[in-house]
Amino acid sequence: MKLGEPFKPMDPVLINDIFDDNDWAYQVKWDGVRMLAHLTNDGVRLFNKRLNERTSQYPELLPLLKNSVKAGEAILDGEFIVLKKGKPNFYDVIRRDGAQNEFSIKTLQRELPVNYMLFDIIYLDGRDLRAWSWEERQAQLSQNVIESDRLVITDTVDGEGTALFHSVMQHQLEGVVAKKRSSKYILGGKNKLWKKAKVWKKIDCVIGGYTLSNKQLAAFLLGGYLDGQFYYIGKVNAAFKAEEQKKLKTYLESIIRYDCPFANMSKVSETVHWVKPELVLSVEFLEWTDDFKLRHPKIIGFSKAASKECRLVIVPD
Repeated sequence: MKLGEPFKPMDPVLINDIFDDNDWAYQVKWDGVRMLAHLTNDGVRLFNKRLNERTSQYPELLPLLKNSVKAGEAILDGEFIVLKKGKPNFYDVIRRDGAQNEFSIKTLQRELPVNYMLFDIIYLDGRDLRAWSWEERQAQLSQNVIESDRLVITDTVDGEGTALFHSVMQHQLEGVVAKKRSSKYILGGKNKLWKKAKVWKKIDCVIGGYTLSNKQLAAFLLGGYLDGQFYYIGKVNAAFKAEEQKKLKTYLESIIRYDCPFANMSKVSETVHWVKPELVLSVEFLEWTDDFKLRHPKIIGFSKAASKECRLVIVPD
């Protein structure tokens, strides 16, 4: 780890059920963009967890960070969020994160102000804090950051993960992160000393293709629209009863096309039957992956939404 250079931060592993344990601390998992702020004597640089610099995308936070941290040099870890009706809106923060030209950045800065929800500090005035416990790092974070409306240290609940998760569900937030109180900060991605339990999200998607297994529907390839282009965002199991399977397969065969409808898919490793993007499904999923695909999607049912209404906010990889 080097000040001013990107690195892959510590990440929680996904678990199915939250738990209660006094040796663990629990925090809200914010629905935003993970961001590490490097404060040096020369200024502030921002990096996301994909190692991309995002300093120019958030100009309003640079002086705020410089003036709110009681240190010349520091590395802060947290989540950038945009609030909409009092709740984090993932799509809006992705718009901020993807802005490239100066006009868009200035416009979105006014329309979609960003909050930095801090949850860790791993470097402070020449001291590498990675070997310190989570509790010790939290103390340093509280002592060295002046909070404001835009710069907030994430609250912690001691020992009672289940109660926090129920509250998160009631308020339709993203989930809960559990952190071992004694845990060091370990770079490089997922680590079982941090764990996350997530509330399922919902989205309407358009079927752009399907696969078969033993002549039965096996999976649907799903997509959405951005700037008039149709993009692939993941595959979901075709879990329907036999009679529904038969009717659905007959319908899909009536809208077959012979070329791939997805703008971001050049080749496939299996036999796919492409269809006109007409049929819309409502899908539950846990989260967006780093390349903006659906993680663990499952079908809720069909949607009455028009296919062109299934819009994305960022181009998937």
